[in-house]
Amino acid sequence: MEQLPTDLKNNRILIGAPIRYGFHLRPVRQFVSRNLAELNQAHTAFFSVNLTARKPEKSTPQTNAYLRKYLEKSKFEPKKAAVFAGALNYPDYKPWDRVMIQLIMKMTNGPTDPKLTVEFTDWIAVEHFAKELTQ
Repeated sequence: MEQLPTDLKNNRILIGAPIRYGFHLRPVRQFVSRNLAELNQAHTAFFSVNLTARKPEKSTPQTNAYLRKYLEKSKFEPKKAAVFAGALNYPDYKPWDRVMIQLIMKMTNGPTDPKLTVEFTDWIAVEHFAKELTQ
């Protein structure tokens, strides 16, 4: 990912990242770190995709531990933030990833059938977030 221009006050930037093994993807973390001052000046929005958001009590920026911890640690201050659950698609995962996700799902009372594909995304919430970004 590239370095951003230094004057972004009138620009709008949308960044999204999934969680893998407890962390947002490294390229996104690095991009934010390298461009933190510019991103915090701009009209930046950030969304996180993680399966813990499948539970209503963990589906907001205030209640989702992954998003909260990332924003606190990184000092990233997007003007808008959201969290979405995404999909669980066991057949697409490599064996090690499938076992690890099944373990996490078992611990959090989620589905563990290795043949299962479940769409947890709240598309109404996605649409609402998108509309907020256009206003």
